[in-house]
Amino acid sequence: MRITKLWALFCFVICGGLPSLAQPRTVPDSLFMTPAQNNRWLVALQKQGVADQWAQIRSRYFLVSPQVSSPTSPAGNVPILVVEGIVVEVTDAGDPIRDVLASQLTPAKVKAITVLEREPAGLYVNKISTGWIIISVADKQLRKALRRTDKRAH
Repeated sequence: MRITKLWALFCFVICGGLPSLAQPRTVPDSLFMTPAQNNRWLVALQKQGVADQWAQIRSRYFLVSPQVSSPTSPAGNVPILVVEGIVVEVTDAGDPIRDVLASQLTPAKVKAITVLEREPAGLYVNKISTGWIIISVADKQLRKALRRTDKRAH
């Protein structure tokens, strides 16, 4: 019984929740995936609950070190991450928004996660569309911190 409680505590502290037994989690060693891998990842992400979605997003965007693209893994294979209307520069280690999200966002503070495999109609982005991940934050203090940080960055 004691080991189970310790395991649950470890999962909440490290992973942000209990591990899902229904779907195995894979932690990528890079932000970049091939287009086919990226599409499979997005489809799998859409089918999960908010806590599992956040765990997958966190493992891909925040637990690996930010990297620039290489010839074998172009930057076009990273879905655009938007949190509260702010585009997060996930390949920049010095992005203050990225740091705030990595340290403060938890599944309890997420209101909703919307995953789009293609860019929305009527929106033009000068980038091959590899998906969009749109996160709405429920925590008022975190929303304010994101807005303050975004204003300082510009």
